Amino acid sequence: MQHTSKDACDDVVVDFGVCVEQHGRNFLAVVIRAGNVGQVFTVSDTRGNVYRRALQANQSLDAITLGVYYAEGIAGARTR
Repeated sequence: MQHTSKDACDDVVVDFGVCVEQHGRNFLAVVIRAGNVGQVFTVSDTRGNVYRRALQANQSLDAITLGVYYAEGIAGARTR
């Protein structure tokens, strides 16, 4: 299991890497929390993996949007 996080503040694009080798055909999950209701997310990487949205929820009380995305059968690569 791997974990990395990044506070994007006002960034439109957030770049982060995982510090171990990614083996082909593994599964990756990405969880995004934004400080605005109705935020639109796009998830991609430099290996061409396709990310599908598993969940997107808006919480008006706390003014956040939460998105969960995943990629299956990923392209393997050594990352940062």
